[in-house]
Amino acid sequence: MKIRRIVTEDLDAVRTIAREQLHETYSEELFRYFFEDHPGCFFVAEEASTIVGFVLSIPQDNSMLRVIMLAVGKRWKRKGIGSKLLAQAESYATLRKLNPMVLEVSTVNTEAINFYTKRGYKVTGVLQRYYNDGGDALTMKRYLPA
Repeated sequence: MKIRRIVTEDLDAVRTIAREQLHETYSEELFRYFFEDHPGCFFVAEEASTIVGFVLSIPQDNSMLRVIMLAVGKRWKRKGIGSKLLAQAESYATLRKLNPMVLEVSTVNTEAINFYTKRGYKVTGVLQRYYNDGGDALTMKRYLPA
């Protein structure tokens, strides 16, 4: 399994994983926007020529890196792929002196909350009615070592 930057040919597979694994539905245009405007911090996990996960993050305020989405295909979960994708985003942040890492996660997604907490992320707040369905989100943050 290898982690690499996304290429155009990966977009359909990434959208499929997002549709199957994430709480919200995201348009093709949104993925294309992030691919075109932030390709350097959009990574995929590839196993035997198959995209099995991805992480999309963007620099924010020229000082931090915000994880927009992280997802791994169902049959590939619990194999360390999410951890490797998050580590790649963190390495990207460290190289560019973007600190802290920030993200939002649904208050009912205990699997994701536990995943991020185990990796040093702390809850910093709650965003009421953050998602399209009216669900709330936790904001989480991790300061990376210098």
